[in-house]
Amino acid sequence: MKKIIFAISFILALSNYSVYAASTSNADGDPEQIFKESFPTAECVKWSREGEYRKVSFVLFGRGAQAIFSPEGDLLGTMRNVLYADLPIKVMTSIRKRFSNSVPFAITEINRVDGTLYKFSVEIKNRRYDATISQEGAFTKVVAR
Repeated sequence: MKKIIFAISFILALSNYSVYAASTSNADGDPEQIFKESFPTAECVKWSREGEYRKVSFVLFGRGAQAIFSPEGDLLGTMRNVLYADLPIKVMTSIRKRFSNSVPFAITEINRVDGTLYKFSVEIKNRRYDATISQEGAFTKVVAR
């Protein structure tokens, strides 16, 4: 039992530290410096441009993640791949109520200044659904494919 409690505490601590979004800005407007300060343990770091925005893809604690920076160098948000077990209980409960016998896959956590969203897919009777749900467990989008 102690091992389970320790494991849960450890996972929660990592998930709280691992990827976050805040209106972090740098007087110099250098997103690479902000990134290094925000994610000092990031590995496999690759920078790219999407229009005026800078995007960095990286691995943090063994999971793929991305961060987006404004043209001014502000950290706008982050995304990371998560497992179903990593989801908040409210989110898991809402998914189970809406998609009772389906297991979500391709789950992405999106952290922005205005909150956290989770995007995922499920298959029901040979039909795929892509959905977005808030951290409070409210569905914001469900699309049948």
